[in-house]
Amino acid sequence: MEILLVDDNLGDVSLAREALNGTSPPTHLNVVSDGEEAMLFLRREGPYGAAPSPDVVVLALNLPGMGGCEVLREIRAEARFRSLPVTVLTSSGASQYVVRAYHLRANCYIVKPTDRQDYISAIRQIHAFWGCVAILPPRN
Repeated sequence: MEILLVDDNLGDVSLAREALNGTSPPTHLNVVSDGEEAMLFLRREGPYGAAPSPDVVVLALNLPGMGGCEVLREIRAEARFRSLPVTVLTSSGASQYVVRAYHLRANCYIVKPTDRQDYISAIRQIHAFWGCVAILPPRN
């Protein structure tokens, strides 16, 4: 399973790697730290020419440069990415952000837990759902 994590918080990235270590199905975590990099990765442009197609994107909203909502808008604007599952994992549960993310066709919205073990558990649950429960569309 290929996951693209779009997050600039190095601590959260480290916890995500820890959470996914040894999971089944085996998971490769690809990480980019901003929206521009996310789109380059998805489009396999620039330094990401050989990037794998992700099965799911886990997207923070508060990113430097192009924010998560703009990334989500661009993903859904391209026909080849419209069926790509996007889970928003962000620090705010404010209703305006939740509504906006779903309006832009996020598949799921999760508020980042602040507790270390709860964060690890959330990442594992995201993995379990998309890797074991849901049927994913074929990769592009």
